[in-house]
Amino acid sequence: MATNRTWYEDERGEVAACKRCTVVKPVSDFTRRADGYDIWCRDCGKEYRKARAAAKASAKVAPTMTEVTGTTTAASDYVPSSELVATWAAVQMVAKSGAPAPNMVFTGPSGCGKTEGARWMARVAGLPLYRVDASAMTDPEAWFGTREVVVEDGAPKTVYVESVFVEALRRPCVMLIDEGNRVADAVRNILLPLWDDSREVTNPLTGQNVTRHPECFIVMTGNVGLQFTGTYAVDPAFTTRALTTTFRYLEEADEVNLARSRTGCSPEMAALFVRFANETRQRAEMQEDFPPISTREVLAACALVAVGLDASVAANQVVINHASDEGGSESVKAGLQRIWLGIRPR
Repeated sequence: MATNRTWYEDERGEVAACKRCTVVKPVSDFTRRADGYDIWCRDCGKEYRKARAAAKASAKVAPTMTEVTGTTTAASDYVPSSELVATWAAVQMVAKSGAPAPNMVFTGPSGCGKTEGARWMARVAGLPLYRVDASAMTDPEAWFGTREVVVEDGAPKTVYVESVFVEALRRPCVMLIDEGNRVADAVRNILLPLWDDSREVTNPLTGQNVTRHPECFIVMTGNVGLQFTGTYAVDPAFTTRALTTTFRYLEEADEVNLARSRTGCSPEMAALFVRFANETRQRAEMQEDFPPISTREVLAACALVAVGLDASVAANQVVINHASDEGGSESVKAGLQRIWLGIRPR
C-alpha cells in the first residue's frame, strides 16, 4: 500500500482521500512507511484488521482444505476450490494496491456452489454480501430502484427509493449478481461502465452519477447447460473484463460431508443421494439433454429423509416427479427411475 498518490493543500495542510472510505484527511491520518504513505487512513486500516481478526477467530479449516495465501475458510462446511481461494486473495491484493479490483464471473451448472463461493469470499474478508437477483431486472432502470408517490402536507410527491444495487455500489462489500445470463443484453449493459476502469454510471432515475467503491467486489454468476431455458449468452464485453472461475460439483466425500452437516441425515443416506447425483452427472456427460442432479437437490432430499420421509419418496419428490416423461421408456423420467432403482437400499 503506498506511494503513487496525489497530495494537495487545504487549510489543514497536506491532505489526500482515503482509498477505502474516500474521505479527504490530513497526512497525519495516514501511516508513513518506507515506500510512502498507506492508501488507507489509519481508521480504515484498523477497521479492516478488526474484521479480518474476527473472521479468523471464528474460522476453521474445512475437510481437505489448507491455508492458501493467508486465507482460510470461515466457520462453514463449504469447501472452496484452491483456485477460488488463490484468486480471491489476488483480487483483494489488487484492490489494496489502489488499482481497480478485477471483476469476477462464476460459471457452472445450477446448484454446484457458485452462490456459496460468493458467501465464502465475503465471510473470510469480513465484508457484507449483497445479492442482486439479475433475472428480476426487466428494464435498465430496475437496477437503480423505483419512483414512488407519497403524500406530504396533503399533496402527492414523487420520491426516489434507492435499490440494494446502488447501496452496495457505494460501500466495501461483495456484490453477487445472480444468474446474470438470464438478463438480455439491453438490460445487463447498464453494468458495463461499472465493469470498466471508470467505475461510474449515471442513475437514470435521478440523473446523478453513481461511483463504485474501490472495494465493491462484483461477482456475476451464470448457469451453463442445455437444460437451462430463458438464458442468454454472456457478452464477451463482460468476460474479457473479468476473471472467470468455472465451478464443478464437489468431490464425493466433500459432498457427503456437506449433506450430513447441513441436513442432519445419516451418513448412509447422504452417501446414497450423492451416489444418485453422481450417476446422473456421468449420464449427462454422455447425453447433453439429460439433467444432472445438483448439490442443492441432494441437500433437499437429505433434509426430507432427516425428518422421517422414505428415501424413495424423497427422490421422487425432489428429482424424479418433475422430470419429463416425453419418450416413454426412453424419457428422462424413466432414466432417473432406472438409476434410482439400481442404487436404492434393498
